[in-house]
Amino acid sequence: MSRRPTTRRVAILAAIATLSLGGLHAAGASSARTADATTPGNPVTKSASTPYTGIAPCRVVDTRIAGGPLYATVRHFDLVGNLSGQGGASNCGIPADATSIAANITPIAANAGSGYIRGWGFLGGPLNATLVNYGGSVNASNMVNLPLCEGLSCIHAFDLRNYGADVHVVVDVLGYYRHGLFASMSALGVLGDASGVAATAHPATGTYTVNFGRDVDSCVATVTDTDVANAHLFAASPMPGFPYSIRVFTKNAAGTLTDAPFNLRVIC
Repeated sequence: MSRRPTTRRVAILAAIATLSLGGLHAAGASSARTADATTPGNPVTKSASTPYTGIAPCRVVDTRIAGGPLYATVRHFDLVGNLSGQGGASNCGIPADATSIAANITPIAANAGSGYIRGWGFLGGPLNATLVNYGGSVNASNMVNLPLCEGLSCIHAFDLRNYGADVHVVVDVLGYYRHGLFASMSALGVLGDASGVAATAHPATGTYTVNFGRDVDSCVATVTDTDVANAHLFAASPMPGFPYSIRVFTKNAAGTLTDAPFNLRVIC
């Protein structure tokens, strides 16, 4: 009578199999397959992950110092580089590809009047939602997530407009969001859905290179097998001397380098 293997025995056998493949698993790489494994035609999407990065609170706008109060018209603001021209810091460290910011907005009424402030990403158009109300001598702040302009046509990051009495505005950023880095690759090295990818290469069997648009040298790369028929093992890590590149190796169960489709996600 055959005996059903125990959970412990299965784990031991899996560990032996991994070692026999020459230790292909690299730190930060995974070959675990899920029950709903995707195919190259059904990869992860950009909406799957938009990581948040907190920063030391940094002032990006203070109209009391530069620009003067808002006069019920749209005013454009930036987030990258020296922001002293809008009353902000010399550099808040916010990347150009940020998609939104977590910001504390403080209206300071220029007179005894009242009103409210709305904001949106540059070129995004007015939104029917209020960020903060103001009035009288009380300067109440409000913490909001403010969307930013995305794309090559973005000469500014976001817009603010007041509705009501003239008002000064102070904006302090506490963190930002930006799309996660990932790539969906076919076995032949054809790039599918991706975020932050600048270029790819498939220089040899079982070998892939994914170049991103920003430094990934200190990031962790995770690979998911998307072949629904055959299991593979993967190793992925930053390439020494190439801080923008991740190298991925794939092997089959026999320990031979072989082409295989995969999803690559990079966490920084």
